[in-house]
Amino acid sequence: MMRSVLIILALVLSGAIYGQNVLPPHLYLMNQTMLNPAYAGMHDNANLTAISRGQWVGMDGAPFTHTLVGSSSLSHHSAAGFSLVKDSYGINSDTEIKIHYSYRIEMLNSVLSLGLQGGMINYKQDPSRLDVELSDDPLVHNAKASFSSPTFGFGMMYKSERLFLGLGVPRITGTQLKTEEIFTKTVTPVYNLSGGLFIHLLNGLMVKPSFLLSYQDEELLTDINAQLQVGNKVWLGVSLRNLKSPGINLIFTEDDVFHLGYSYQIPVNEFELSSFGTHELIMSIDMKFSKQQNLDRRYF
Repeated sequence: MMRSVLIILALVLSGAIYGQNVLPPHLYLMNQTMLNPAYAGMHDNANLTAISRGQWVGMDGAPFTHTLVGSSSLSHHSAAGFSLVKDSYGINSDTEIKIHYSYRIEMLNSVLSLGLQGGMINYKQDPSRLDVELSDDPLVHNAKASFSSPTFGFGMMYKSERLFLGLGVPRITGTQLKTEEIFTKTVTPVYNLSGGLFIHLLNGLMVKPSFLLSYQDEELLTDINAQLQVGNKVWLGVSLRNLKSPGINLIFTEDDVFHLGYSYQIPVNEFELSSFGTHELIMSIDMKFSKQQNLDRRYF
């Protein structure tokens, strides 16, 4: 009986600790597809980006997020792409697959993109991954859960020579999923507002202050950033998440094609200090598949 109580408690705590509202990987700074489907229409090229994030590295069951996004302009006015996100935390794992389409309106030295997306999210929970004394407890195996839910979203994004601003709703509707009254998964709508400035200085320097506001489940999450670009090759940045979690990032760009980056979130409390911190890696490649596409310099 006690073992069963502990297992059920572990299920509840798993959702409370790891299922909380969170911001996307910090290195969205170089690709905002996961925030806003309209981002695919921002650049007249093809792109493939992979981001890996490890939170509280070294802890058992710590969250890991792997993201793969790809997009390509189809003409001067349209683009399409996809995104694949894999989250694992505790005994839970979520997999999200989406397809994106955006329509671009070109104006004088600026672009307005409108985007739609649709896909599916699969949620899994495997209590057998719990470290229990007797792994043959029937509750451990019978409480496994797996279910899927459709997801739809839209967004708009504006870009000029001096700024960008976007409003994305990657998940329009919410739902609550239950299995055998043991596991409950609440999926809520997400609203993202992002923006930034391109401030050109002397000697090839540029400053890019930017922000992200994400409203989820009646909670407002914030991400404030400032990056300095040196010689059109290196980005040096600092960030502040939810006004309490500082971080640093470094992004290296070669020939306006290859982008490699690293981000580190600095521990600020006893819980985070007991781990090896939160780390992210990004690799992004810009490509040209047709004469209509251009490998222009990309600032975000």
